[in-house]
Amino acid sequence: MGTKHIPILMYHRITRNGEGEPSSFVVNARVFERQLQFFSEHGYYTPRLADVSSTHASMVSSARKPLIITFDDGYLDTLEQAAPLLRKYGFSAIVFILPGLRTNSWDAPKGIAEAKLMETNQYLELREMGIEIGSHGWSHRSLPLLGDEELENELTQSKRVAEELLKQPIEYFAYPYGEVDERVKKAVRNAGYVCA
Repeated sequence: MGTKHIPILMYHRITRNGEGEPSSFVVNARVFERQLQFFSEHGYYTPRLADVSSTHASMVSSARKPLIITFDDGYLDTLEQAAPLLRKYGFSAIVFILPGLRTNSWDAPKGIAEAKLMETNQYLELREMGIEIGSHGWSHRSLPLLGDEELENELTQSKRVAEELLKQPIEYFAYPYGEVDERVKKAVRNAGYVCA
């Protein structure tokens, strides 16, 4: 079974109850917990991405239903709100971080409120809780719009810095804005990512 048969849920922010403006990218902790409770009651589990790649397909349990939970951007509330709830229900996730940023500055032109992203020690804390870490680029830029050199820097700098911080390979990548073309796919492969 490859990942194409496994549901992948993409989250961004999990805010405290009563905090944050409603949007398709913001879920409050109460709603998120109800979702996790539903998944738990209906036999879902969260394998690691390596466990569901084609080379490791036999490692996926057939008795339960696999589900991949992802978080883009690496918001601080992923650590503070989402991670404890994931742990409570026995789930894991992968968080795609932006080592070059400390806030969601890319959202400012859209009038979206500033929110903190995690810092180095918080990435480590998240990993200690069993959460996988991937890259979302260096500074959340639309990759197809970049020149070749800028594209390479956006991909390799984020990977190199994250690997130095975490002392582990960073093999997974999430495209900022979901924007990708064949040139970007090739650049991601050349940068050493296994899956995007």
